[in-house]
Amino acid sequence: VRSIVGCKNPDTGKIGLSVESINKGVFVCYVEENSVAAKAGLRFGDQILQINGQTVAGWDKSKTISFLKKADPSKVEFAVRDRPFERTITCVKDSAGHVGFQFKNGK
Repeated sequence: VRSIVGCKNPDTGKIGLSVESINKGVFVCYVEENSVAAKAGLRFGDQILQINGQTVAGWDKSKTISFLKKADPSKVEFAVRDRPFERTITCVKDSAGHVGFQFKNGK
């Protein structure tokens, strides 16, 4: 778990990220290039555990965005778990020279 401290952009009032709620966790799904969020070190796939000391487990996207909008523009502090869903996939060709994926039951 790492701590990230940033602020809102003084011109837009935004941090420069989008979040999604997945399995009762809040995850960063987009970080705008050169934004406050990017400069502070937030990355796609990071799990947000706390915002300004408030635990966000179980929050949906709208509650998270609403909380961020109301946050003090001069300081926003995140507790973040580094990319818990990050995976490495190695693909190899079969004897016919094909590479492919097979999904079963959405997995």
